[in-house]
Amino acid sequence: SALPDLRDAWRQCLSACPAEQQLFTFDWYDAWIRTYGARPPWTGSRSVEPGRTSLQHPSQARGQDEGMSAPVDLSAFARDAVPGPVLARLGAARNVLAVSHEHPDADTLGAVLGICLIVEALGGRATAVCTDPMPPLYGFMPGIDRFRTDPDPAETYDLLVLADCASAERVGEVAARNADLFAGLPRVIVDHHASNDGAGGADWIDPGAAATCELVALLAVRLGLPLDLADRALADALMAGIVMDTATFAHPNATPRTLAVSAALVAAGAPLSDISRRLYRTKPDTQ
Repeated sequence: SALPDLRDAWRQCLSACPAEQQLFTFDWYDAWIRTYGARPPWTGSRSVEPGRTSLQHPSQARGQDEGMSAPVDLSAFARDAVPGPVLARLGAARNVLAVSHEHPDADTLGAVLGICLIVEALGGRATAVCTDPMPPLYGFMPGIDRFRTDPDPAETYDLLVLADCASAERVGEVAARNADLFAGLPRVIVDHHASNDGAGGADWIDPGAAATCELVALLAVRLGLPLDLADRALADALMAGIVMDTATFAHPNATPRTLAVSAALVAAGAPLSDISRRLYRTKPDTQ
């Protein structure tokens, strides 16, 4: 049964959440009830019914399981998930062109930003590209202003990374405008769409991931990089993508691994409640 794994991931998420973020544990609580028809069996008298405004944090409860306060260890997930060719190409790259899909959402933008931060932490250079202007909705994401609509003509790139693109065509007109460049670069694709054929030698397609940002988080861990990289900009960007693609864990695509990755991002400083509010509980003047 997957029950123990999901229970442990839930506990890690709760233990990592500061008190001001507790409201959003109801998304996970309600999802459990919808799936299993009862409230989580380990919550006991410390749980509250959906609709209440507070949930006692496990660290505040007497007699809590000491394991609930343990650090979130993603090393086993990362070791099993990240393909060797992806590690090799990213590790060898010195100047990366990271491209999102057209009509961007938080997952593709967060994944591209995460790739750029990872490459820069490894001593390389990176350019973030999206064929479309940035929607105001995502203005809160750290580094969002680094996106360009085309590659920098002054740069000499040695690797193309497509993030959250179900096909190469999904990047939009930027590929047509820079056809020779795109065709001539070695490529890595990081994506979670089952429709992606993953035909390239370094295409990492994992339909079991709730978001491409989940995969980029595992990539960072596999490379030995902290998730609070760049004054937590990495954690913030990746959390935004996961929140977007799971509707703050309300969708059934949120797996035990998704929850564990999310717990690690919250532990790294990602403001889960603020990100969820900005993406799902506020409406910008323009979209």
